[in-house]
Amino acid sequence: MWHILVYSDIPHKYVRPFALHYFTDRKPSPEQAFELFEKVMSEHRELGYDGERPRYVGYELLPSLSLTGWVAVAIDDLRGLAFVGDVRGDVGALREYRLSNLFIDIDNLSAEKKVLDAVDGLDEFKVFKTHAGYHVRAPQKFNSFEEQLKERERRLDDINRISIDRLYIENGLDFLANTLFNSKCWVEDGDIKCYEEKEVDVNSISATRTVYISINLPPITITTSRGTIEVSGKTLKLVGRFSSRDAKNIAMSIEDNLWEYTYKLRMQNDIKESVKNAYGKISPVLSLLIDKCDIRIENGVVTIHVPNDIATYVGRLIGKQGQNIRAVESELGVRIKISQSAPPPEDVELKKKLQDLLRRVV
Repeated sequence: MWHILVYSDIPHKYVRPFALHYFTDRKPSPEQAFELFEKVMSEHRELGYDGERPRYVGYELLPSLSLTGWVAVAIDDLRGLAFVGDVRGDVGALREYRLSNLFIDIDNLSAEKKVLDAVDGLDEFKVFKTHAGYHVRAPQKFNSFEEQLKERERRLDDINRISIDRLYIENGLDFLANTLFNSKCWVEDGDIKCYEEKEVDVNSISATRTVYISINLPPITITTSRGTIEVSGKTLKLVGRFSSRDAKNIAMSIEDNLWEYTYKLRMQNDIKESVKNAYGKISPVLSLLIDKCDIRIENGVVTIHVPNDIATYVGRLIGKQGQNIRAVESELGVRIKISQSAPPPEDVELKKKLQDLLRRVV
């Protein structure tokens, strides 16, 4: 059983000034569908029809139902919807079919991101590539069309499609709502062009998302079953099958689980400033030397790692008989150690923690 929808040229997407729905056992050609549209509309000019030419025809394949009849519709932005016609047969079964499925239409430049959000959390679904984007079809039972509309909105269904369906539902045409074409034809530059949706593996769909965190992390790339996660500074770049919820959860997990690193980093920055100020009280030159050093908190001891280019000044940092370092220790209340060895690579352990965390979260 085919549900055919023919509609005239549109001022903007999904606003169909005039549309004809009808049911048939045989799939008509676009020319046959256009001809029936003009015949029916010409016989019902009370809808305001004035010879507008049909331009689009959509084909929806329905389960085995027994339906006959047609509905001619006029949609006006100001006056709403008007219709004539009658459909007989398994209308109740068609209504039940509409309420037993979640159909999502995604047509825009960010279609891949929206598809991944649309299927997020669904146990069973199929994704189809269309001329302008994607269709998502999922078996899901609803108690009402209003409940279904809310779920479609939540899963980013085309807002214009939802608006049209709301008009249909309000006017008693709910059995025509939640229509999703299997194929579509349209007139372009005098020629008829057609497309047919084609099922695709959702694993082949990839999108790029960027989220930000408050922690400044070293550069690292993690490969997971869903794609790659690139970390650099306070930026996370996710490439692959990540939904917006995945991106948010990953960012929150990093914030929640790496707070110790953040705290340690803040402590080290604070202690370096304190050491610098303490040495500055002894000599401004020593304060400038500390600026060039790497200061770490290692096993409860503040270690000043002196780079090779200022290694000859280690004695001045220590002071005669250790008086400078003792003065700083006394002022800050901490133990200080001077080291001429390179500091341990601080981000090695962090990278391992980050890898384990991201693989666990994903």
